[in-house]
Amino acid sequence: MSTSGPHIAVLGGGLTGLSAAYHLARLHPTARVTLLEKDTRFGGWIRSERVEVQDEHGNKASVLLEAGPRTLRSNAKAVLELVLVGGKMVWRGRSTFWTSNHKPSALHGRPLPLVPGSFTFRPLQAFSSFPPLSLASSHPLLAESSFPPSFLSHSNPTTDRRTRQTSLSMPSLPDALGPRSRARSGSALCHGVYGADSRQLSVRAAFPTLWEAEERGKGSVMWGEIGPGAWFGAGKRKKVVQAKEKEEAWALSEDQEFVGRVKKAAVLSFKDGLEQLVTALVEALEKNDRVQLRKGTEVVALSQDSESKAVEIRLANGETLTATHVISALPLPALSPLLPSSHALPHLTVNPASTVTVFTLVFSTAHLTTPLHPPGFGYLIPRPADGYEAGAKGDESGLLGVVFDTASLGEQDAALEGDGADKFVKITAMIGGPYPLEPAQLELESVLKTIARQLGRDGGLPKPVHWEVHRNVGSIPTYTVGHVERMEEMRRVAAQKWDDRLVVVGAGVGGVSVGDCAKAGREAARGLIKADLVV
Repeated sequence: MSTSGPHIAVLGGGLTGLSAAYHLARLHPTARVTLLEKDTRFGGWIRSERVEVQDEHGNKASVLLEAGPRTLRSNAKAVLELVLVGGKMVWRGRSTFWTSNHKPSALHGRPLPLVPGSFTFRPLQAFSSFPPLSLASSHPLLAESSFPPSFLSHSNPTTDRRTRQTSLSMPSLPDALGPRSRARSGSALCHGVYGADSRQLSVRAAFPTLWEAEERGKGSVMWGEIGPGAWFGAGKRKKVVQAKEKEEAWALSEDQEFVGRVKKAAVLSFKDGLEQLVTALVEALEKNDRVQLRKGTEVVALSQDSESKAVEIRLANGETLTATHVISALPLPALSPLLPSSHALPHLTVNPASTVTVFTLVFSTAHLTTPLHPPGFGYLIPRPADGYEAGAKGDESGLLGVVFDTASLGEQDAALEGDGADKFVKITAMIGGPYPLEPAQLELESVLKTIARQLGRDGGLPKPVHWEVHRNVGSIPTYTVGHVERMEEMRRVAAQKWDDRLVVVGAGVGGVSVGDCAKAGREAARGLIKADLVV
């Protein structure tokens, strides 16, 4: 590893940290970058696994399982930028394979096929709505789904508009639906995105486009979308967006056919899952002699030299590293105890975080006479009318939603013998969040009974031929009221106390989606370089 140039340490090897390290190395000609990750693997909550399954009829298939986020948004430019520095890619439209050759982008003079393999997408399909559930959205259920501004509106007009808490329980559907239906639908949306009680979320932080629409509509999201505020000033807003796009300097594809198809897609991923992106980033960084990747390395303390202003990083093994700057992509509660009292930052432990248990289930369908589930990408379950305590013991049994994975991205699976993938269906159940659960509710039989009841399958579900269970503890931050203002203050204090040497980013600061995390790392890297802080 080169010893010249500034030394930037990146704490946390999830997607945010990997993105920050990648863009630092790409944009700064002499910077040394050290990425420190406590775990023995990179990628954070992104975890893809390919398994072989077989049924009693001899059918075999290779099936992709996702333990965390599973897809990308088509407007996630920060991710598409990483994707498109590669070469030939393949993606799926409604019925045809399309291929495209993209001019490789060079990182330190070397062309990097950042994402080898195929890039898969599907056009928009609707959720299927079936009694007795009040379903949330016609947009596919994904851990990082975006929801059109017209879906939700405020329901608490008595609080300060700058920090108004939304129950996110009022989708701006026709008033004829009634407040109870709107409350159920809105809360279901928040189960799918944040795994949280919608009444705790700040709409300004969790759904900023809704906040902006509400501001234009003087308190009404719908009026902000279709009223005078939506028309007057639209040209000015467009110019602002265009100027920002130009300033951000996205390195995207010039293949307009590819771009057009991506924009129309509702579901995007990679042939081998989202961890394919993590793997490609790690491989790209490992090829750079100015980058050092250290996994299984725990940071236990940060301090700052009073004279040089350099940041000293103490590791659990007793080693001390010195960096000119630090980008922390750690969960905010994990960063807090690393800071000395003289350099402590406010609000790092204010927000709670949701723990979501993910059951990924693969079923054989060779013996079934009817489809395992109705058409669509899945369903979300609204907040229990009698509260989460009662809901955990009732029909909901702690279930937040179910994804029909084969319907959304079946192209990730492949036949090995017999009819193969056509004879298997995989679904994912998300459990927990605000529900207080007993251990028995996290057992396979309990989960199967709950899903069967919701799908109206009187005979129950067959035993899956394969299943995986992952408990993602504290995986999704809950942005409570005042989050935006708190993070602004945290940044100001960090700049002051740490002399612009510590930058704090990640899902705990703003944006829980895959695209948000990739963008946060990119912006942290570009911010240091643009401000000439790294010299």
